[in-house]
Amino acid sequence: MQENHRAEWYSFPQYYECFFRQETAREVRFIQWAARHFALIPVEKVLELGCGGGRLLLALARHGYKCYGIDNNLQALEWLRQRARRRKLACGVIEADLADFTLPERVDLAVCTFNTFRHLLSEQAARQHLRSVARAVRPGGLYILGLHLLPLDVAEDDEERWSVRWGRLKLHARLQVLRMDRRRRWEWLRVVLSVRGPKKHFRIESQFALRIYTRQQFLRLLRQVPAWQIAGIYDFWYDPHHPRALDDDLTDVVFVLRRC
Repeated sequence: MQENHRAEWYSFPQYYECFFRQETAREVRFIQWAARHFALIPVEKVLELGCGGGRLLLALARHGYKCYGIDNNLQALEWLRQRARRRKLACGVIEADLADFTLPERVDLAVCTFNTFRHLLSEQAARQHLRSVARAVRPGGLYILGLHLLPLDVAEDDEERWSVRWGRLKLHARLQVLRMDRRRRWEWLRVVLSVRGPKKHFRIESQFALRIYTRQQFLRLLRQVPAWQIAGIYDFWYDPHHPRALDDDLTDVVFVLRRC
């Protein structure tokens, strides 16, 4: 019998992170390359904003970086702590608001991928986030920030589906845009995660809002925090040999920002 749950899918990192595991090695390679080519200081300490269950953070720790992770989901952070202990990896795990946080020490590089930044729903929160990251990163360090920009021909009823296998489990996810408010600059999404295995079959439904950014809106926000300058622009393929122009054709963008 199928069980149905209405909850944050971020509270189930053991399942949702399965959909992004294939991206991890490529992200780590890009982060290491960017650290060598864009940072003006040695990169030894790394901060992940919205670290969730630690998919990327633990991979970076395995490569020898001293890592900190910030998130506000207690279930995800506990999952991360357990995995770090089992692997004997030293990761500083901090429950905090992404808009306003402090670290025990400054880091050399910060990273925030896959639209986590867009969970900051107001201009004030986004601006405060960039300032908080600037306080956390040493001058000459980097902030690698990935987000979707709104295309000119956006379909307001967009939908995506993914399917993966994890051991004997089959996982399916459906992401649907429910509605969009361009004046408020929000879009409301629904994610349905289905997990099926020999002894379990359940579905998790989650709804949340993300802030909308056009190219011009993001650049205007960035100008309000002069501690950051754009060092490079890429897309979600994380190919260091293919930098991108920030034009209306680029929707999945990775900004490499350098701390002034």
